Amino acid sequence: MAMKTINGIQLYVEGKGEGEPILLIHGNGGNASQMSHAIEWLSRAYQTIAYDCRGHGRSEKPASYTLEDHIQDGLGLLNELGIERAHVIGVSGGGYIAQGLALAEPSRIGKLILVVTKAHGLKSSLQEFSERHADELKSLTEPDRGAFFMERVFASGFAQKVSPELQKQLLSPEPVMTMEETAAANQAFQGFDFRSLLPSIQTPTLIISGKYDGLNPPAYGQEISSLIPDSIFVEMENSGHAPSAEEPERFKELVLGFLKERLG
Repeated sequence: MAMKTINGIQLYVEGKGEGEPILLIHGNGGNASQMSHAIEWLSRAYQTIAYDCRGHGRSEKPASYTLEDHIQDGLGLLNELGIERAHVIGVSGGGYIAQGLALAEPSRIGKLILVVTKAHGLKSSLQEFSERHADELKSLTEPDRGAFFMERVFASGFAQKVSPELQKQLLSPEPVMTMEETAAANQAFQGFDFRSLLPSIQTPTLIISGKYDGLNPPAYGQEISSLIPDSIFVEMENSGHAPSAEEPERFKELVLGFLKERLG
């Protein structure tokens, strides 16, 4: 665990394991702690590097930043660690950054794994969800808002099959972001569109979506797969926006199988 200065910003970075490096990128509003359940099994065979993106978690929080800043931070972190080439796993908003990395420096990416993500958006998925359900949410208490979110973003039974500790990591990781920090994070993902560029990606890519994902539904993953030539799309039948937690064994099987067996 360490703080690294990347592009003039202090980023919190965690490393674990040995072997081929894998860079893990969390989603909007989250931090590296959300990746801990996957890091446990990934680090048995790989060197895992997870970090809090700028504006998130324990990293420095500038007043404003862009998706391009996130992309350059990912490349800068690889440079700082002396890593020439790494596999990349990007989850939700981290998937937007991961696509940007593969487009900016394709030779630096071994295999690309995109989880519950999309290729374009006028706003962040969290912001779109909040605005789409604004009338329903405004009359609810805070606990009821949490239940409302879980019912529409994850598969049925999420609260029963995911431990309270893991739910907290996924839904409200600490340190909690302020309203201003959340607004800056949402702003960074406004108006991005990789669709015209994705056909140039030659990196072997696995795209995973959850059937019941109310933030980035499977159609978004299918769209990415239709545009990246060397890609595989998998829709997980009993998952929503957190397939690594909702179907952990299936998710592990998919990721390790892709990394180990599919030649890049």
